[in-house]
Amino acid sequence: MDVAAQENGREPGDITIDIEEVIRRGEVSIGDSWYSRVVYLGRYRERPLLTFTSEQTPEPTSPGEPYLSVILNGFIEASPQQESEHIGRLLRARGVAPTWTREAIAQLAKRET
Repeated sequence: MDVAAQENGREPGDITIDIEEVIRRGEVSIGDSWYSRVVYLGRYRERPLLTFTSEQTPEPTSPGEPYLSVILNGFIEASPQQESEHIGRLLRARGVAPTWTREAIAQLAKRET
């Protein structure tokens, strides 16, 4: 919540987000600045997963390799046994397919040697 406050020009602790409301509604607005939309993404390890973004929904475009690589490898770092599920999660995100294939995304995974 502190990061959401800071990205909305407020001090840490200035914003309270009712997580149950976000889950129930799918998203809530916490103000009128660029990152004022809080969105429920689902659950991860039995906990709600939220993000904040713009109130204006952009048209999805295909992510670049560096961006997709950072996201994939962050998922893998958090849960290395679920690489296939992480790739599937990325493929379901708007804008990823058809530009990216399962095989192409798998090539972005950093392998320990």
